[in-house]
Amino acid sequence: MRSRSALYVDAGYLIAAAATRVTGSSIRRGISVDYTVLLADLIALVEQRSGLPLLRVYWYDAARDGKATSAQEEISLLPRVKLRLGRIGVDGEQKGVDLRIGLDMVGHSRTGAVDTMYLLSGDDDLTEAVDEAQAQGVQVIVLAVPSRTRPAHGVSVISRSPPTVLRSSTRSSSIRPSARWPPPGSRLRCRPRHLRPPLRRPPISRGLRPQHRLRDPSRGRPRAMQRWSTHRRTLDLQSRVRPRPQRR
Repeated sequence: MRSRSALYVDAGYLIAAAATRVTGSSIRRGISVDYTVLLADLIALVEQRSGLPLLRVYWYDAARDGKATSAQEEISLLPRVKLRLGRIGVDGEQKGVDLRIGLDMVGHSRTGAVDTMYLLSGDDDLTEAVDEAQAQGVQVIVLAVPSRTRPAHGVSVISRSPPTVLRSSTRSSSIRPSARWPPPGSRLRCRPRHLRPPLRRPPISRGLRPQHRLRDPSRGRPRAMQRWSTHRRTLDLQSRVRPRPQRR
């Protein structure tokens, strides 16, 4: 049988890590991704490093109610790309993606479909799947996206093979800050660092204790704060009162 390689991509990890490196925030909408160029770079990277023809790219992502987005449908139409969708939970996190990756890796290693696997993920739950694939005689190489200040992170520590650092995934031609970010008129809890306004803190007078800078209770201070400050004032008053001397 002819030797081949396969690439397993956790899209949630890849896009979040690339967004963090490009914009300083892991928000997915903060970047604009050219998936055609990105996947072409990934395929070229795997074939160049492995020296083997690539069987397929398995792209794992999550979707609400199992309905693919327009970007996911675009990815599914690319040649040599297989789209696998998990689900998005009520907390907004993807569910079932790591399970699908692990099942595919174990299944392909047992059937002998590929000889070298490239895994692009940052999920430590794939440790058992990597160990099982290696036990079947398949070489597993883990790819990771390095940050600006730290080396590549992910599950590369569990691979017995030397980890391969993915650097071409953050090329400016494929991933760049979105021109529509942030949306006009929106107030975001988490904004990219280069879009955050500078912090302006009011000066604090010397010798002024924090409890003296609290707002007056009549101006809408929370009830719990009123109890606390009243209790503090009571304690301060008691500490200032001296006991009367007893008459003999």
